[in-house]
Amino acid sequence: MNDYGVRPATLFGLAIEPGVIPNTNDVYSPLKPPFRGNTKVAEFLTGWTPTTRKERIDFMESDDGKKSQVEVLDWNSNLMIDFDIRLFYFWLSPDAWSKCRWTPGDSSVPTFYWKQQLRHTQICYTADALKYAQTGYLVVIVNT
Repeated sequence: MNDYGVRPATLFGLAIEPGVIPNTNDVYSPLKPPFRGNTKVAEFLTGWTPTTRKERIDFMESDDGKKSQVEVLDWNSNLMIDFDIRLFYFWLSPDAWSKCRWTPGDSSVPTFYWKQQLRHTQICYTADALKYAQTGYLVVIVNT
């Protein structure tokens, strides 16, 4: 996962964390706290800074008419592979993410290292990265 921009320690407990799917044109920026570029969450959490997990979940799931925006990321299907997960998990520190090892267009590596086969976009920082990392791990175990 580190090769695809997600530090392994960041993954612990992340599968059950709620978040907000960003707008299509949102771009992650570690220099734009507290929402890091997620304009959808900024629309209804203006003036709020996430603190503890319980406070964040209580606020995001409060009955203020915005509950429908809050979801748990589906890591297993192909429904949620089109956006940068750093925007979904906006409260995490920029240190939770690593530098992507695979650069789009790098001719020194096969395209399947960095390009999603379904959407033909960058794999790094997407939920699809988990599938690629698991496959790589399986291949290493089988070959040793």
